[in-house]
Amino acid sequence: MAWPLSQDYNEAIQSPESSFTDPELRGGQAVTNALGMPMPRSGNFADVYEFVSASGAKWAIKCFTREVPGLQERYSEISKHLLKVKLPFTVDFKYLETGIRIRGQLYPILKMQWVEGFLLNEFVRTNLNAPALVEGLGQIWARMAKRLSDANIAHADLQHGNVLLVPGSKATSLALKLIDYDGMWLPALANKKSGEVGHPAYQHPSRLQQGTYSAAVDRLPLLAIACALRCLTIGGKSLWDRYDNGDNLLFREIDLRKPADSKLFKELWNINDAAAHDLTGQLVLGLTGSIAETPPLQDVMNGDGTLALTNEQERKITEVIGPGAAINRPMVSTPIAPPAKPVPVASPIAPATNAASPEWGMLGSQNSTRMRPKRDNQLLKIGITATVVLFALILLAGGSVGAWLAFNRAETRKAEARTEKKPIFERKSDLRKEENVTKEKKGPTWKSLANMPTARSELAAVTGSDGRIYAIGGANASGRLDTVEVYDPIANTWAKAAPMPTARYQLAATIGPDNLIYAIGGQSSIPKIVEAYNPTTNKWTTVAPTPTARNALAAATGPDGRIYAIGGSGPGGSVNTVEAYDTKLKFWTTVASMPTARTYLAAVTGPDGRIYAIGGFVERDGKRLNVVEAYDTKTNSWTPVASMPTARNVLAAATGPDGRIYAIGGHTEGANLNPAEAYDPSTNTWTTVTSMPTVRGQLAATTGRDGRIYAIGGGGNVGFLNIVEALSFSTTSNK
Repeated sequence: MAWPLSQDYNEAIQSPESSFTDPELRGGQAVTNALGMPMPRSGNFADVYEFVSASGAKWAIKCFTREVPGLQERYSEISKHLLKVKLPFTVDFKYLETGIRIRGQLYPILKMQWVEGFLLNEFVRTNLNAPALVEGLGQIWARMAKRLSDANIAHADLQHGNVLLVPGSKATSLALKLIDYDGMWLPALANKKSGEVGHPAYQHPSRLQQGTYSAAVDRLPLLAIACALRCLTIGGKSLWDRYDNGDNLLFREIDLRKPADSKLFKELWNINDAAAHDLTGQLVLGLTGSIAETPPLQDVMNGDGTLALTNEQERKITEVIGPGAAINRPMVSTPIAPPAKPVPVASPIAPATNAASPEWGMLGSQNSTRMRPKRDNQLLKIGITATVVLFALILLAGGSVGAWLAFNRAETRKAEARTEKKPIFERKSDLRKEENVTKEKKGPTWKSLANMPTARSELAAVTGSDGRIYAIGGANASGRLDTVEVYDPIANTWAKAAPMPTARYQLAATIGPDNLIYAIGGQSSIPKIVEAYNPTTNKWTTVAPTPTARNALAAATGPDGRIYAIGGSGPGGSVNTVEAYDTKLKFWTTVASMPTARTYLAAVTGPDGRIYAIGGFVERDGKRLNVVEAYDTKTNSWTPVASMPTARNVLAAATGPDGRIYAIGGHTEGANLNPAEAYDPSTNTWTTVTSMPTVRGQLAATTGRDGRIYAIGGGGNVGFLNIVEALSFSTTSNK
């Protein structure tokens, strides 16, 4: 089959009455831009359109642009199965084999409900001061596990990014929804592996190693999330603060892979609460056995409480992670203080519209904090204070995410913590007029570190989720490079990693919410190339290419979890194009253009959640820039801010632990530079700080987990460099 092009779909979707076969879609219209044109989100094998039906219902319409073996069959089987079992916590999902008409021929489409809600980890973080709510969510999670099992389904990627808390049928209610069904297991697909293994911070290690695809793949993540919820009910914010990394729910991949060495497991095992103790123990047993030997969550948790560990199980767990808390079994788990005035929250286990459903006992009762089932498989209501519900709903309204745009927003938390400061972008005056550059008398200091093995310039550098620093690509006298070298800040040593599949320089790189490192564009044999590196497996994969071919661009990961490719040099010279990559949906979207077209710029996400494009070069007139513009991902708009004191290109930038943005090195008229200048978003001012010891441009920079800013490689007055220097702050190590 010859598949339609994106332009074919663009034209067809503007005439829904004649193009769609689905009656609901025929009466609707695509969401358009200011020019009235549809806004497809283009991926590796499909374009996705936001569509509003005549009734006002929102849908995501996925139109396929090329053949993907077995994918259409997978979607079709999943769609039929979900329609058959009618689970209230799944979204409407229908594969239409003859969904859209292009030039007289019918092609398949995927019709998906567009859902907005609050990510699981965000919801838990927000409600750590309401332990009864977190405890109730754990009970709901166990009931959902049973419903999935009864429906003969394994989601296959249960994790915080695929679990949403959404507004329920009442103003004060919330319901749970699961999204992202691409890798789902069901009987009809039992012999057709999806090729996905799920989020490593939730999956059984053997699945990551062997690519297991079976009905049992959800057992470990279901148990891990239930364990985390119960332990957070008891441990609260202090436990969260110690182990949250923005892309997990307490556990990390290393905890699940090596529970015997895990500080977290030892701490959870010693919580003086029977349910927390038992769930932690069951999780350890599951990790030390096979996936099939992991107990189903519904067998561990039920309406009567949590299944107690046997003496033999206690002994086996103690052999793995050491002695735990002495649990007095006759006693009920640590009581949770009841909220003052319980407000019902709709169950995600029963349909929100089922008003006549019998109810479970209220959480937060003055008589008991334990669940008391009145009747099986019925509606569960959770009593929480009206204040907590209102607070959650306010956050939902202010920070909702689409089911197809659901990402971890760890950086947003930093911005929200500064609500007492008026955001810079709300000021009406031209912020460049407010510039106030000062000289800092005392500040951070530079220190030389172990040299990078390969001298090179025009490379990229990224701090990985493992805390190591990755120097990627670049060029030297031998030409463009595929070299990847990894720096260990603790040992002050370098090692080699798997080379990039495509050698290139003038590329950009950033880490995604999935902990993959994305290398974007650059001077190479494939101008639009994007490749992703997995530090856990030391392997590279090719992902959806950028719509615009370019080099000498910048990239940053936004607070919405999307990866932004900014500016650079295209076929016609300097560009102001900005494109955002959705790592879950695997497609690029064009967003608001940067006001100033430029190449050889730097970009960084600031502490306020905005993305700052700094300096650069205009190829048309050969002008180096001191322009700084800030992009707000929430409003899709750019704002000029105070100009950098020194106009320059081929510079590097990184955000320091003090909340300031540091512009480092670069090139000006006829000379390389070593100045370091710091921008404070809260005051819209620049400060000159201690200059970098080595004069250089075409370098890379990244902020390490230790808080230091690392300046790596580049081109200097003596050619290609392998020098590494770190800017250390008073609150960071200066090894």
